[in-house]
Amino acid sequence: DKEGACRATTHKGDQLVELQRVIEKLEPESESEFNKELLQKIKASKAAGRRVIFSSMGTVVTGDHPQVGWNALMPDSEQKPHGLTGRELCQSAWGGLLDAYGAKSEEEGPLLVMAVGQQEDALGDLTIPPNAVTMPSAPQVDILRAGVDVFLSHGGQNSFMEGLGSGAAFVVCPGFADQPVNARKAQDMGVGLAVERPWPQRGEHEPVMEKYRADVSEALKRVMEEPRFIEKAKSCAERMAKAGGVNRALEVILEAAHSGRNEKEEVTTSSLDKHLESAAVQVAVGGA
Repeated sequence: DKEGACRATTHKGDQLVELQRVIEKLEPESESEFNKELLQKIKASKAAGRRVIFSSMGTVVTGDHPQVGWNALMPDSEQKPHGLTGRELCQSAWGGLLDAYGAKSEEEGPLLVMAVGQQEDALGDLTIPPNAVTMPSAPQVDILRAGVDVFLSHGGQNSFMEGLGSGAAFVVCPGFADQPVNARKAQDMGVGLAVERPWPQRGEHEPVMEKYRADVSEALKRVMEEPRFIEKAKSCAERMAKAGGVNRALEVILEAAHSGRNEKEEVTTSSLDKHLESAAVQVAVGGA
């Protein structure tokens, strides 16, 4: 999963481009002994009835983007920087995961798989427990397909669709752009919970970060312990698998165009939107 591997890493200067080049040049037998072992570990955990939580906060917020990246403060309505940096957001979310499910031994508790990006200080002061596996980048699609119960995600569109297609329940910690919308969708669909990005004023960072970390921890516990979330996620994945993928999307588009010609009617914006919305879902399913 070359594309998935790059998504679950980070935009750090030219490193993402370089990572893509490295991945493309890897020989099949060395293409990731680590990834192969990781996937086997996930599958073995699932076979043994052990739960798996996968965490990835995306490529941009963990990268070097000047406005929304690791050390950036997003601009407010007056274009003044405010809120949490990408580092503060990610480390608080990861801290919530470790608070909820970090264990004292490798075999205890759920298996935690964490893609943390390429920053040198990615984990900061966080202590990684024995039941967690951390890495700069990860083959996201392969991991999700191997068997993930809960996906702690930023909620980017690719990650959101890949998670839905795999049947993983969500805890979404959105950063910007489409991510807050997908966080709300996860809640509305019943497949997970959202923990909104906090916007502390100057001098309020520490208590706000502590509360955010606690909120992430609580959300993870609820999604893991309340069966309705995982049940809904698996039901959604089953429906997506039956939707027909790219081929069905093409049929829908052609049917819409053909229907308009046969009836000698103008295709209205609303009817076209309806068909295209359905087609967009089909395309997303095909790529998941």
